[in-house]
Amino acid sequence: MKRFETKQLFGFSNEADDYVLIPHSDSAGRWVGNVIDFVDKEHFVSNYVAWCGNDCFTSVFGRYYFEDSSKVVFFTDSITFSGECSDRPKQTKTGPPVVFYLGDSSSDTLKLSRNRAAAEPDK
Repeated sequence: MKRFETKQLFGFSNEADDYVLIPHSDSAGRWVGNVIDFVDKEHFVSNYVAWCGNDCFTSVFGRYYFEDSSKVVFFTDSITFSGECSDRPKQTKTGPPVVFYLGDSSSDTLKLSRNRAAAEPDK
């Protein structure tokens, strides 16, 4: 039950190999960008947020579970679009589950990597 900022919308595309999740600060004022909310122990919502209403807002709804202490499997259940989307994508769901490994990062920041070796610290 925590919100993180991300550079890319999580779960929208299976192309990203790594995500860095930074704790979101509500004190940021008129913050605009991508966030992921871990709603409970098995659901997430990733969406684009902005303080104004004249953007294209994309939301990704999905599930996740831990296979072990460092391996997390994510499923995208649905993708919705609202607001002013001139070229609204037709995509409403993505492909198969995606596996990520938790990597070393600073105290509150999370790093998710599709490559186990990239998630492990340098030896």
